[in-house]
Amino acid sequence: MTSTNLISVLKKSSLLLAFAVFLGAVSLSMDSFLSIKNILDVLRQVSITGMIAIGTTFVVITGRLDLTVGSMLTLLTVLLVDQHNQVGPLLRFVWDPWMRLSWVSGWGSMQPRVS
Repeated sequence: MTSTNLISVLKKSSLLLAFAVFLGAVSLSMDSFLSIKNILDVLRQVSITGMIAIGTTFVVITGRLDLTVGSMLTLLTVLLVDQHNQVGPLLRFVWDPWMRLSWVSGWGSMQPRVS
């Protein structure tokens, strides 16, 4: 690899390299950073955002444009927390089937579009 190619690769991946250095420094300074518990906690915390990102990507790829996902998530979160405070955790057994049903109805009403 020539020096110009190496410099080009370093310029393109400098952010990734900086992140790797930061990740290495934090993992060396904290014993619990790379623990299974911490990794599972981080994955659990970003799972909702990841699912929304995958769904939004699918919507954009199919030729539609829907930017209401963030506001819908906020509305549903506020409603769920409010109802949880009033009713308790039993609401989850009502909420989960309703969410699955709405997903199925949304999937069934989607019209394929080829551009």
